[in-house]
Amino acid sequence: MLDQLNQNYFSPYMIFINGGYWMSDAEIMEKFGLEGYELITYEKGREIKRKAIFITEDDEWTHVMDDLSYHLWHNKELRKRLQALSKDFDIFICSVGDCDDSFDFTYYRNGEIIREYVVEDPHFKGGEVVKDLGEPFPIETEALKEKDIYVKVTTIAKSLGINLHHTKEKVRVYEKVEKKERKWKIFRRFS
Repeated sequence: MLDQLNQNYFSPYMIFINGGYWMSDAEIMEKFGLEGYELITYEKGREIKRKAIFITEDDEWTHVMDDLSYHLWHNKELRKRLQALSKDFDIFICSVGDCDDSFDFTYYRNGEIIREYVVEDPHFKGGEVVKDLGEPFPIETEALKEKDIYVKVTTIAKSLGINLHHTKEKVRVYEKVEKKERKWKIFRRFS
Protein backbone atom coordinates (compact mmCIF):
# COMPACT_ATOMS: atom_id res chain seq x y z
CA MET A 1 0.00 0.00 0.00
CA LEU A 2 2.74 2.48 0.90
CA ASP A 3 5.01 1.64 -2.04
CA GLN A 4 2.33 3.08 -4.32
CA LEU A 5 2.05 6.20 -2.18
CA ASN A 6 3.22 9.26 -4.03
CA GLN A 7 1.02 12.23 -3.24
CA ASN A 8 -2.24 10.37 -2.59
CA TYR A 9 -2.78 7.16 -0.72
CA PHE A 10 -5.37 4.46 -1.17
CA SER A 11 -7.33 2.84 1.60
CA PRO A 12 -10.68 1.10 1.21
CA TYR A 13 -11.94 2.55 4.51
CA MET A 14 -10.89 5.93 5.85
CA ILE A 15 -11.74 7.77 9.04
CA PHE A 16 -11.07 11.49 9.38
CA ILE A 17 -11.25 13.24 12.76
CA ASN A 18 -11.42 17.05 12.71
CA GLY A 19 -9.20 18.30 15.52
CA GLY A 20 -8.09 14.77 16.29
CA TYR A 21 -4.48 15.94 16.14
CA TRP A 22 -4.90 16.77 19.83
CA MET A 23 -4.92 13.01 20.49
CA SER A 24 -1.88 10.78 20.32
CA ASP A 25 -1.95 7.69 18.12
CA ALA A 26 -2.27 5.60 21.30
CA GLU A 27 -5.30 7.63 22.41
CA ILE A 28 -6.92 7.20 18.99
CA MET A 29 -6.42 3.45 19.09
CA GLU A 30 -7.81 3.35 22.63
CA LYS A 31 -10.89 5.35 21.56
CA PHE A 32 -11.33 2.94 18.64
CA GLY A 33 -11.00 -0.06 20.97
CA LEU A 34 -7.90 -1.31 19.18
CA GLU A 35 -5.32 -3.23 21.20
CA GLY A 36 -2.07 -4.95 20.41
CA TYR A 37 -0.74 -2.67 17.68
CA GLU A 38 2.87 -1.62 17.44
CA LEU A 39 4.52 1.07 15.37
CA ILE A 40 6.71 -0.40 12.66
CA THR A 41 9.43 1.12 10.56
CA TYR A 42 8.31 0.83 6.99
CA GLU A 43 10.95 -0.05 4.43
CA LYS A 44 10.46 -0.03 0.67
CA GLY A 45 9.28 -3.39 -0.55
CA ARG A 46 8.27 -4.61 2.90
CA GLU A 47 5.12 -6.64 2.77
CA ILE A 48 2.70 -5.97 5.57
CA LYS A 49 1.38 -9.41 6.43
CA ARG A 50 -0.68 -8.67 9.50
CA LYS A 51 -3.60 -6.41 10.19
CA ALA A 52 -2.45 -2.82 10.03
CA ILE A 53 -3.69 0.71 10.37
CA PHE A 54 -2.13 3.82 8.93
CA ILE A 55 -2.29 7.19 10.68
CA THR A 56 -1.33 10.64 9.44
CA GLU A 57 -2.73 14.15 9.61
CA ASP A 58 -3.09 17.42 7.82
CA ASP A 59 -3.48 20.85 9.44
CA GLU A 60 -7.01 20.11 10.70
CA TRP A 61 -7.85 16.42 10.33
CA THR A 62 -6.32 13.20 11.64
CA HIS A 63 -6.53 10.40 9.05
CA VAL A 64 -6.90 6.76 10.08
CA MET A 65 -6.74 4.35 7.16
CA ASP A 66 -7.62 0.68 7.05
CA ASP A 67 -5.53 -2.05 5.46
CA LEU A 68 -6.67 -3.83 2.31
CA SER A 69 -8.38 -6.58 4.32
CA TYR A 70 -10.95 -4.10 5.71
CA HIS A 71 -10.39 -5.21 9.30
CA LEU A 72 -11.47 -1.82 10.71
CA TRP A 73 -14.53 -1.77 8.45
CA HIS A 74 -15.53 -5.21 9.77
CA ASN A 75 -15.17 -4.09 13.41
CA LYS A 76 -18.79 -4.03 14.60
CA GLU A 77 -18.11 -1.81 17.62
CA LEU A 78 -16.15 0.84 15.75
CA ARG A 79 -19.12 2.77 14.33
CA LYS A 80 -20.61 3.11 17.84
CA ARG A 81 -17.27 4.31 19.15
CA LEU A 82 -16.95 6.82 16.30
CA GLN A 83 -20.41 8.19 16.97
CA ALA A 84 -19.52 8.61 20.67
CA LEU A 85 -16.21 10.28 19.75
CA SER A 86 -18.11 12.67 17.49
CA LYS A 87 -19.50 14.36 20.60
CA ASP A 88 -16.06 16.00 20.80
CA PHE A 89 -14.88 15.97 17.17
CA ASP A 90 -16.48 16.11 13.73
CA ILE A 91 -15.83 12.78 11.99
CA PHE A 92 -16.09 11.87 8.31
CA ILE A 93 -15.80 8.22 7.27
CA CYS A 94 -15.93 6.72 3.82
CA SER A 95 -15.38 3.36 2.19
CA VAL A 96 -15.29 1.76 -1.22
CA GLY A 97 -15.98 -1.82 -2.24
CA ASP A 98 -13.15 -4.27 -2.72
CA CYS A 99 -14.66 -6.31 -5.54
CA ASP A 100 -17.64 -4.21 -6.53
CA ASP A 101 -18.70 -0.58 -6.98
CA SER A 102 -20.36 -0.15 -3.59
CA PHE A 103 -19.41 2.92 -1.55
CA ASP A 104 -20.57 4.95 1.42
CA PHE A 105 -19.81 8.00 3.51
CA THR A 106 -21.01 9.26 6.87
CA TYR A 107 -20.50 12.58 8.63
CA TYR A 108 -20.89 12.78 12.41
CA ARG A 109 -21.20 15.95 14.49
CA ASN A 110 -22.19 16.43 18.14
CA GLY A 111 -22.76 12.71 18.54
CA GLU A 112 -25.26 12.58 15.67
CA ILE A 113 -25.20 11.42 12.07
CA ILE A 114 -25.49 14.58 9.97
CA ARG A 115 -25.15 12.89 6.58
CA GLU A 116 -25.07 9.24 5.55
CA TYR A 117 -25.15 7.91 2.02
CA VAL A 118 -24.77 4.24 1.12
CA VAL A 119 -24.75 2.71 -2.36
CA GLU A 120 -24.68 -1.05 -2.90
CA ASP A 121 -23.49 -2.13 -6.32
CA PRO A 122 -22.34 -5.75 -6.22
CA HIS A 123 -23.10 -6.32 -9.93
CA PHE A 124 -21.60 -3.13 -11.44
CA LYS A 125 -24.98 -1.95 -12.72
CA GLY A 126 -25.04 1.58 -11.36
CA GLY A 127 -25.88 0.68 -7.81
CA GLU A 128 -28.82 1.17 -5.53
CA VAL A 129 -28.99 3.85 -2.86
CA VAL A 130 -29.89 1.93 0.29
CA LYS A 131 -29.43 4.79 2.75
CA ASP A 132 -29.74 8.53 2.23
CA LEU A 133 -29.95 10.48 5.50
CA GLY A 134 -29.50 14.20 6.02
CA GLU A 135 -28.83 17.13 3.72
CA PRO A 136 -26.44 16.47 0.83
CA PHE A 137 -23.09 18.24 0.86
CA PRO A 138 -22.89 21.18 -1.59
CA ILE A 139 -20.37 19.29 -3.77
CA GLU A 140 -22.23 15.99 -3.59
CA THR A 141 -24.22 16.15 -6.84
CA GLU A 142 -21.03 16.77 -8.82
CA ALA A 143 -19.00 14.22 -6.83
CA LEU A 144 -21.55 11.46 -7.43
CA LYS A 145 -21.28 11.98 -11.19
CA GLU A 146 -17.69 10.73 -11.08
CA LYS A 147 -17.22 7.26 -12.56
CA ASP A 148 -14.59 6.10 -10.06
CA ILE A 149 -16.09 5.31 -6.64
CA TYR A 150 -12.88 6.31 -4.86
CA VAL A 151 -12.97 9.71 -6.56
CA LYS A 152 -16.61 10.13 -5.47
CA VAL A 153 -15.86 9.76 -1.76
CA THR A 154 -12.52 11.57 -1.77
CA THR A 155 -14.03 14.54 -3.63
CA ILE A 156 -16.48 14.92 -0.76
CA ALA A 157 -13.65 14.53 1.78
CA LYS A 158 -11.65 17.26 0.03
CA SER A 159 -14.69 19.56 0.06
CA LEU A 160 -14.63 19.32 3.87
CA GLY A 161 -11.05 20.60 3.92
CA ILE A 162 -9.39 17.19 4.23
CA ASN A 163 -6.00 17.27 2.52
CA LEU A 164 -5.30 13.88 0.98
CA HIS A 165 -1.75 14.66 -0.19
CA HIS A 166 0.90 13.04 1.99
CA THR A 167 4.31 11.48 1.76
CA LYS A 168 5.33 8.07 3.06
CA GLU A 169 7.42 9.74 5.72
CA LYS A 170 4.33 11.28 7.33
CA VAL A 171 2.30 8.06 7.47
CA ARG A 172 2.74 5.97 10.59
CA VAL A 173 2.11 2.24 10.22
CA TYR A 174 0.84 0.13 13.10
CA GLU A 175 0.70 -3.63 12.76
CA LYS A 176 -1.40 -5.90 14.90
CA VAL A 177 0.74 -8.13 17.05
CA GLU A 178 -1.09 -11.38 17.63
CA LYS A 179 -0.84 -12.96 21.04
CA LYS A 180 1.69 -15.71 20.96
CA GLU A 181 0.19 -19.11 21.29
CA ARG A 182 0.65 -20.40 24.76
CA LYS A 183 1.23 -24.03 25.37
CA TRP A 184 -0.32 -24.97 28.65
CA LYS A 185 0.29 -28.25 30.31
CA ILE A 186 -2.85 -29.58 31.82
CA PHE A 187 -2.47 -31.34 35.11
CA ARG A 188 -5.34 -33.42 36.31
CA ARG A 189 -5.79 -34.57 39.78
CA PHE A 190 -7.34 -37.95 40.07
CA SER A 191 -8.81 -39.07 43.34
